[in-house]
Amino acid sequence: MRPNRQETATPPQGGDTMSDFAYPPAAIVADLLRALPGLGLCAAIGGVALFDGSPFLAAFFGLVSLLFLWLASQACLRARRTWRLTEQGVLVLPRGRLYRWETLGEWRLRYWAGFRQAREGRGTLALSLYFRAPKGRAKVLRFESALVGFRELVQEVAGRADAVEAQADEHTRHNFQAIFETADKQ
Repeated sequence: MRPNRQETATPPQGGDTMSDFAYPPAAIVADLLRALPGLGLCAAIGGVALFDGSPFLAAFFGLVSLLFLWLASQACLRARRTWRLTEQGVLVLPRGRLYRWETLGEWRLRYWAGFRQAREGRGTLALSLYFRAPKGRAKVLRFESALVGFRELVQEVAGRADAVEAQADEHTRHNFQAIFETADKQ
């Protein structure tokens, strides 16, 4: 077996588990409340346009409906998924897929906000982990700051990334420092 291959694993037993992370139900419900009305509205407008004899408008709203359906499905998947940090790597449950720490090539911590959010000093942090895979393609795991325990996740990943000498750019180092300086001030 290659050391850099992602593999299916059974959940670790005993003292091997470090911590579990999942999105809170409120974040999932908020995502669904954004996606489902858009899906319903676009599907209704597309249906009316189809029966009204406007196939191009119906096709457009049909495609936009598919986008909202995809967003709703992603929210449902996030509701079912738990990420477990172990000594070996990141275990994605319920599938049981393990991404080994030694295959972590790069990690990024990015801040993004809409115009109004930035003015109000709010925004979202996103942590991306790039795991090397056979055939040169990287597998990316992404986490948003809505995740319960996000700060602890970032701290643990930073320690593991240093241990395996994974790359982090200047933005990542700056955002990492900002998270923990803010925590120290509170």
